[in-house]
Amino acid sequence: MTRRLQVSEKQTTQVGIENVASRIVAFLADYVVDENNHTFVDLPMTRKDLASYLGTTPETSSRKFSALEEQDLIRQHAKNRIEIMDLDELLFSVE
Repeated sequence: MTRRLQVSEKQTTQVGIENVASRIVAFLADYVVDENNHTFVDLPMTRKDLASYLGTTPETSSRKFSALEEQDLIRQHAKNRIEIMDLDELLFSVE
């Protein structure tokens, strides 16, 4: 119960303070997995649910993911798998 409350509090703070790109990057950083020197995130929900979770629309979320991909910070693979090219650079890109 405590963990769920902490996650809910973090989510509420992010929606109220951070921009969409920051929320996406923070979410990706929370779910990062290192596989053979490649950093991946397997999204635990659909893109539509992710947008709702992050307090934005699917369209805005999609545009932000595309912008991160155009900056060579991420690469989108199968519909729920994202490769992070350089985690440190991604984290610093939204500050």
